[in-house]
Amino acid sequence: MPESDDQGPLRAELRAPGRPGRLTRRNFLGLAAAGVVGVAARGGLGLRKHMTLFSQPGSSPNRGGILRIGTVAPLDAPEPLTMRDPTSLLLVQLAGEYLAWPDPAFGLAPRLAAGWTTPDGISWTFFLRRGVSFQNGKTLDASDVVASFQRLLDPSYASPALASLGSLLAPEGVVAQDSHTVVFRLNSAFVDFPYLVSAFNANAVILPRDYRVGSFLSRPAGTGPFVLSSYVEGSGASFQANPSYWDSGFPYLDGVQVRFFPTLWQALEALARGEVDLVPHVEATYLGIISSNQDVLVRSWPSTSYVALAMRTDLPPFDDVHLRLAVASCIDREGAVRGILLGHGELANDHVFAPSFPLSRLALQAVPQRNLDLAAASRYLSMAGRPRGFAVELVTENDPRTVAFGELVAANCQKVGIDVRLNVQPRAAYLGNLPTTSSSVVPMWLSVQFGLTPMAAGGTPSQLILPSYLSSSLENASRWQNPEFGSVFGDYVEEVDPSLRAVAARDLASLQNSQVPVVIAFWPDELCAQGMALRGVPSGPAGLLDLRGVWLAA
Repeated sequence: MPESDDQGPLRAELRAPGRPGRLTRRNFLGLAAAGVVGVAARGGLGLRKHMTLFSQPGSSPNRGGILRIGTVAPLDAPEPLTMRDPTSLLLVQLAGEYLAWPDPAFGLAPRLAAGWTTPDGISWTFFLRRGVSFQNGKTLDASDVVASFQRLLDPSYASPALASLGSLLAPEGVVAQDSHTVVFRLNSAFVDFPYLVSAFNANAVILPRDYRVGSFLSRPAGTGPFVLSSYVEGSGASFQANPSYWDSGFPYLDGVQVRFFPTLWQALEALARGEVDLVPHVEATYLGIISSNQDVLVRSWPSTSYVALAMRTDLPPFDDVHLRLAVASCIDREGAVRGILLGHGELANDHVFAPSFPLSRLALQAVPQRNLDLAAASRYLSMAGRPRGFAVELVTENDPRTVAFGELVAANCQKVGIDVRLNVQPRAAYLGNLPTTSSSVVPMWLSVQFGLTPMAAGGTPSQLILPSYLSSSLENASRWQNPEFGSVFGDYVEEVDPSLRAVAARDLASLQNSQVPVVIAFWPDELCAQGMALRGVPSGPAGLLDLRGVWLAA
């Protein structure tokens, strides 16, 4: 996505006294919060223009009405600390909020934080909004933010957020400076840190300091625009507009009704019949249901989610890089985008620098695109001493798009003698318990020799690398350990100069591509489908729906 230099009145700048470079204690760089947008750099830190998305110019939003959403049931009872599926995220984010909220250009706008600043990339100070109340009547203060992040950092809660935050921040590193100022003292400089306290880190919802884990459905706990009024397992949930919401004028709706369907197919059929207004998180394979319906609009925007084809680099056969390269050369990326995504996506190249990230440009130009090349695959097999191939089991979950990709992988690998046997597991069994630093139980997707797993989107490449591609990463499914990669990543997350960050990004992409611990074949677009009477639905990113400004036309 092209980067705009016109930041308008919401522009924030990175100002550096002297020569820009890495953030160190000796080289203080004023990452100052400008106006109300917090820290932002014009592409240098992956932060870009904040756009108004709630209504088109000249339109006058209607107030009132109930928004009807159709979706599949969540995996488990929604709980902010441990949620991991899109429906749970949708429900929690109607009632709960974050310090910052993403915009479609992968920038950040303040939400519960009015702004933030850092002198060195290690110590981050966040200034909280005043006059914000939780839905239980308690006024938001710094102690709530401290408690929220200390819960996320407690391994006993097994929050997915620990995979991103755990190596950067200790519980005692979150401190209330005063009633409305919170300081995060990181273990080392990390210029992308605001992304880890935003909705891009979905579990980082700000909850009351006395919040009891597991009580989200029974006790109002958020600061958001809607209050949960009922939840029926397997059926749906209802929300009412929050009469005490801090952002005056929002929400426009009187409430939201979320209806659970057994399948996405049935949710889309209900949309086509006019029984629901919005179906988020649509996969392209289902679009045929509504393709000819003139009363339905399909919205599409780029995403940084992906499907990871992870190979255990610590076990045979994939401890041999030539066999990993053989598999990567068997992947029909263009065929996957055409046949599985129906054109709603972009080619990926076995690294995390997606086209949506501004800092990916040099990496995308410098690293040659890997394509289907069976002759190269055969050569790699011979170099590994396996000219006739080998047999391996590929384990995945029963998600239609993921299974379809697994079948495509198996079919092409078979052509060079790699016998891939697909083992499809129920999603709950495949994902299993979440990994923690103290748990001895490793979930299936992190233990299998060869696994295919959908991965959540991130706001920056560093947010995708941190949990999955470092030696210390909790979700390192490939067990890849590359000291050079770790060293360059350390430089990358301390660097503020955009040109130097781009060079580090190129080097990281090259290492991932050449060592290929994980095949990343495509970047699927985020899709949602809506009725024509619905207005103000924001365009992502990462499937995040800010429904404060959504309204229904007469």
